[in-house]
Amino acid sequence: MQANKLEGLLQMGGGLDVEASCKPTKTKAAAPEAPEETPTEVTQDSSTYGGNPNDEFDPYDPKLMAEILKHNAKMQNPKAAPQAPKPKGAIAKVANPVDMDKLDKLFKIAHNLPKIELHAHIGGCYRPQTFVELAEAKNISIDHIDFYNVDIKAAFEIFKVGSQLITDTATLKRVTKEIIEDYNKQNTRYLELRSTPKAIGEIKTKEEYVETVLEAIQEASEEFRSIRVAFLISVNRTAEVATAKEAVDLLVKF
Repeated sequence: MQANKLEGLLQMGGGLDVEASCKPTKTKAAAPEAPEETPTEVTQDSSTYGGNPNDEFDPYDPKLMAEILKHNAKMQNPKAAPQAPKPKGAIAKVANPVDMDKLDKLFKIAHNLPKIELHAHIGGCYRPQTFVELAEAKNISIDHIDFYNVDIKAAFEIFKVGSQLITDTATLKRVTKEIIEDYNKQNTRYLELRSTPKAIGEIKTKEEYVETVLEAIQEASEEFRSIRVAFLISVNRTAEVATAKEAVDLLVKF
């Protein structure tokens, strides 16, 4: 059953991002200075984007982009021509087949563009494999979640499970570093992580939670030098005023 859940998670995309919280009004760190070198293209092996890294490739091919836009417009506004009845047993033909070469080039263009991410929740960006592994390790059932048909209700069910997975500093550090590594692979140059500090399980205080996140960011930044990472302390919109004040006090302290 868990294998089927992992397959469904992988079909959703590279990671989960379903956590909902209130955007803070104050941040720990201002946006960092731009890196000294900001190349517009990074070299990746063929497994990253499904192409041959030795092929010559112009990430900003205006002719290619014009063709893609023209094709998309045609697909969105097809001519309503009457269709002749097909003889029995006839094989249907695709009127506008997908050009996989152009799709591959478009993916490379999107990958090579430098990016910024301003809203990534630590509790909502699990790797699918990590999500399933932690759920199994903590004996948390995910059988009730249909990962093949994720609507808003299912998204909050995923978040509900996700909020139970980080209960110790080792897991918190692991998940935080995996998020940074995954965004780095997508050529993200600036990333803002956010989370509501919690005293949960073996994490005894909110200060310990924040310290662990900052340690993970520091360690990841030493390994992935092309990405800059900041941490924003969130306040749950349903929290009491006293809880919000604690978050502000943490901002001041760190």
